[in-house]
Amino acid sequence: MFRIDNATAAGSLPSPGAAGTPGFFQPGNPGLSIPATIVTADWANGIQEEIMSVLTAASITESKTSFNQLLNAIKALIGLNVSFGSQAFSTNGSHTYTPTAGMAAVLTILTGGGGSGGGGYDATSSGGAGGAAGGTAIAFLTAAQIGTSKSLTLGVGGTGGIHGLPGSTGTNGGTSSLGALLSATGGVAGGYGNNSNAATPGAGGVGSGGVLNLTGQGGSPGRGSATAFDAFCFAGVGANSFFGGGGLGGMQTNGQGGTGNNGSGGGGSTGATNGGNGGDGCALFIEFIIG
Repeated sequence: MFRIDNATAAGSLPSPGAAGTPGFFQPGNPGLSIPATIVTADWANGIQEEIMSVLTAASITESKTSFNQLLNAIKALIGLNVSFGSQAFSTNGSHTYTPTAGMAAVLTILTGGGGSGGGGYDATSSGGAGGAAGGTAIAFLTAAQIGTSKSLTLGVGGTGGIHGLPGSTGTNGGTSSLGALLSATGGVAGGYGNNSNAATPGAGGVGSGGVLNLTGQGGSPGRGSATAFDAFCFAGVGANSFFGGGGLGGMQTNGQGGTGNNGSGGGGSTGATNGGNGGDGCALFIEFIIG
């Protein structure tokens, strides 16, 4: 597409005349003294500029030797020239999400930190409970909502409960957030091993602000035992998160709880060992890019 460029073309767009009654082209009939429709400069300029406005919106420079520019412009504007990108964050603390150039929208998945596993009971093989997973918020956000960048905070995974007489519960997972748009609370830590009493598991965190807000899976309980060397004793398993599996629970005497991953819960421990840490919160951005 190229604007008219012969010697008779105007250097700037002339002001159009007053609007008449809208109609249609006709061939005319000389025998009945009906004139054919005259193609005016106003009409030709209107068609030319309508086409040029589409090219301009798609950032396409007019070319006299290209004959598919209008087609390419329409494809770009309706998203047929869309590519995809992704960014992932999985370390607790403060971050900044800066969209890739041309990002039109982004599917965002945000998960809170996982709760820790409970510590064991020193004098017996009683097991702590598994920590719960962080909640998850899922949203489809536009470039206008994100802006040039958006602050991102990922919740820390809970620190495993300490063994003792009795052991300790440990700490809950931290909250993850994307500016004021989304948040996901952390999972609750698993209860400690306490002689023959079964340890109480933690409850999952909760997502908010998304089109889909998920509650994290709760941890599993530990088995109480009054025996110092109980071959059948076990601790609770950490809960699975949206992004990863929970830490394994310790077994038998002095079984160490496993560490959670990506917002999942830490496993509980048995006897004189500490519970596993919860996994740090994480965020995944799947970008839809035009151009």
